[in-house]
Amino acid sequence: MDKKQHICQVAFSCLDGKSLKRWYQQGFGFVDAGGAVFGGPSTTRVQGLPGVWERCRWLIDSQSYFQLEFFQFWSPKSKFRPNNWNPADIGYNMLGLLVSDFDDCLQRLEALGSLPLSPPLGEPGLRSACVKDPEGNLVEILECDPLSSAPTPFRPEVPVTARRMTVSVPDIDRAEEAWVDGLGLSVLEARHDYQGARTALWRLPNAQAQRVLLDGGNFVVELLQYLKPEPKPRPEGYQICDQGFMNIAVGFRESVDFDRRLQQCQGKGFRPNGETLDVGMFRVMYVNDSDGFSVELLHARPALWSLSGFNPGVAYLEFEQWINAPKEVIWPIISDHNRLGEWVPYKGELIKPADGDDKNGVGAMRRLTGKGLPIVEEVVACSPGRSYSYRLISGAPMKNHRGDVILADERGGTRVRWSVQFQASLLTPILKWGMGLLFRKSLPRLKQLVENSGKKSDMKHWQSHYEHKTIFISGGSSGIGLAMAEQLAACGAHIVIFARNAERLREAEEAIANKVLSGAQNIASYSVDVGDNKALSASLADAVEKMGTPDVVITSAGMATAKAFSEQSYAEFKANIDINVMGTVGFIRGLYPNMAAKGGGQIAMIGSLAGLVPTWGYSSYCASKGALQSFADVLEMESLGEGFRVTLINPAEVATPMVAAEAASQSLPRATRFMKDMVGTANVDDMAISTLQSIAKKRRRVVFGSVRAKLVVMMNRYLPFFARHFTRVLLKLIH
Repeated sequence: MDKKQHICQVAFSCLDGKSLKRWYQQGFGFVDAGGAVFGGPSTTRVQGLPGVWERCRWLIDSQSYFQLEFFQFWSPKSKFRPNNWNPADIGYNMLGLLVSDFDDCLQRLEALGSLPLSPPLGEPGLRSACVKDPEGNLVEILECDPLSSAPTPFRPEVPVTARRMTVSVPDIDRAEEAWVDGLGLSVLEARHDYQGARTALWRLPNAQAQRVLLDGGNFVVELLQYLKPEPKPRPEGYQICDQGFMNIAVGFRESVDFDRRLQQCQGKGFRPNGETLDVGMFRVMYVNDSDGFSVELLHARPALWSLSGFNPGVAYLEFEQWINAPKEVIWPIISDHNRLGEWVPYKGELIKPADGDDKNGVGAMRRLTGKGLPIVEEVVACSPGRSYSYRLISGAPMKNHRGDVILADERGGTRVRWSVQFQASLLTPILKWGMGLLFRKSLPRLKQLVENSGKKSDMKHWQSHYEHKTIFISGGSSGIGLAMAEQLAACGAHIVIFARNAERLREAEEAIANKVLSGAQNIASYSVDVGDNKALSASLADAVEKMGTPDVVITSAGMATAKAFSEQSYAEFKANIDINVMGTVGFIRGLYPNMAAKGGGQIAMIGSLAGLVPTWGYSSYCASKGALQSFADVLEMESLGEGFRVTLINPAEVATPMVAAEAASQSLPRATRFMKDMVGTANVDDMAISTLQSIAKKRRRVVFGSVRAKLVVMMNRYLPFFARHFTRVLLKLIH
């Protein structure tokens, strides 16, 4: 239980969920994430409410795996907040929102009729203010992040991050023990007397309290035991469906962590409302501490986040590109509306300059022509040298359109992020697909334009995909792994290879180093057996510490035993499974958490045609490569919501040292040799290039080999009876 907990949700019980959700969208810039209807015995089991039926709506902020949840209860009916309620009374009492533009946020709230309860507090850059939302919930607006080690925003274009919940508790020692020992939060600031000017923001100017700050990794829980004014207990008959903040949720990315935390909570006095509910999209249970505070424990499965409100409910397009140039070089190009046609599939024209010195800034209007109808857009926000935002004025059948272009320093260059969000009713999927096709290559074109100063580049598009990326390769000392590593070195990538044979590994590292594009590239190697998970985990951890989290992971380590099943020993069969399956799983598993925390990446596995086509004498090898087919399918399903792309390459036989050793041993069964000859042997360099091209194109499944190889795969897939009969006849002729 040494992982930092992750607060994934703040839930409201509201009288008008639709209006309250709209207020948070318009006032702070939260993104719509859809909604659902819950009810019946399963919801009663989780929430502990009798005969519950409710409408739930979701918003998301800049974080991954976080949402605001707005419950509007049809049954049981929500009771109004007491008229004499004040922020010292027992309960979840105030939500803290970190905003990227404090003044702009206050202006938007003023336009909605929501003014601060008191004048903002603090110097510029450190200011805070407090407002009431339309249902009387307190919201503290923060200009400075209360977490010094806050995670990097997952969606930096979203101008708001939910960062704190302030809780009034009857006994701070008891509450701290419950939240730390039970829920697993850590102490950020130990218990101390608190009488800050900040309480005046919510009209308790002379308040006195004991305070503890708890760290949820991405979120701060502020526990306050008020001494003055004396807090009132919850009203008699209080239920979590009553108006106000309902609870917060602790989120888990792994089901096993959910189970451990639930067990830990129960051991520290938390009472669950029932047995854990698993509905496919998520596993969930509400637990209650001894003071009656409800906390949701939630394992929302990433592959289904779009159904559980953790992904945008509107069309949301995201494009990113690392460019080897400082922001000062990129900004004049990317912000010049007349130059848009140099890197996007439209011709740009500035039709209305902005007021002031920067004609391309806020208020500027541009026309885009060349694909379909002319489009007119207006710049609505601009931070020179860093970012600008724009909205659609006319020319396309969509609403609530917003685009954001953001530049951020990264690894001596600049990470350019371009995101677009919009709604278009029934046309949304079609427009999203079409815009994705149009704009997917725009940032790579910008990269080429900036890095080559308009000169023609010798580097192909698939090669530029790997420039400056960090890539880990198992089985990188020979065969396909080494061939790919050498190609990647010529693309400008940082490369770490892993293999068993230390001497061959040193030779491979030297060969790779001789192919590098520049002296700034880092090349490293680790001698380790992927079948030894303990040693592999240690090597991967050391590599991540020294080289950084990889952008691309390629699993190429493998072995093959060519014997009839009756002649194979159990140990030989198990060795194939251990290396080809468990070695692949261990390599990916050792890197997955770091990559997920970074926002994902690409995972490529070298499978085999033998995983798709049964081959005589390869029972263990076919079984192991067949397992990778299913593993890749499930991994892709589960990891997509975390930003991963999974590619599985299924080559025919490739001329590698493993194949050469197999042929030289003279032990290859005649039937096996015949079946392999049917599909042919591929060149290892061609195989490496094809694999890297497929990864760059983010292809899911690739069959590599001759026309004969692809025909054999098609026969086995679509004409299995004919394929089996044909193979039987051939094997009889051979024998």
